[in-house]
Amino acid sequence: CPRGCVSMAPDAEGFLRPEVDTGRCDGCGLCGLACPAVAAREGRLAPDKPRSVRWAYTRDGGLLDRSSSGGVFGLLARDCLSRGGAVYGAAFSGDLRSVRHARAGSTGELGPLLRSKYVQSEVGREVYAGVASDLREGRPVLFCGTACQVAGLRLHLSALRVPAEGLLCADVICHGAPSPALWRAWAAHLEAGEGSALAGVNFRAKDPSWEG
Repeated sequence: CPRGCVSMAPDAEGFLRPEVDTGRCDGCGLCGLACPAVAAREGRLAPDKPRSVRWAYTRDGGLLDRSSSGGVFGLLARDCLSRGGAVYGAAFSGDLRSVRHARAGSTGELGPLLRSKYVQSEVGREVYAGVASDLREGRPVLFCGTACQVAGLRLHLSALRVPAEGLLCADVICHGAPSPALWRAWAAHLEAGEGSALAGVNFRAKDPSWEG
């Protein structure tokens, strides 16, 4: 929103939903152009059809250990960064109480974006602005998120007429994101039971194996 009258606020269950300050709205319609739900209703969001299906995993054991699955996101991210690009993905906040999309401009900043986070991630205004700025400056960009987050980003860039030739999006295949409020309550419960603050989170630990 060019007037900044759309904000994301938590509902009763902690999920982020858009709220509009109608007093500041001038009716430009950009929010409707960028919203995947509106675009789907209006037939502007065509369903994706896979060209082919493959599976893969990295042969880099270090990267594989730091990943939740096969480490393909890490490979794509390294390639993008090696070409002077930027990577956007989900990262935990410092207190591990929430998940928010962040930017990595080097391999040293990539660590927090690795591994799956089973909590709804907030994609802030600065992320959309950052992706648009990177693309306008000719940098390749990798954006990883759920299908609805990717659709929102693509529609946002289209509404602002930002060239997206350098954008690669990686969808996280999901069937619903758990509530951020539920995660905060569970984290507080764990800390109270252990008498200690959380030091790290790994939703899909490979030690000893996924089967455990």
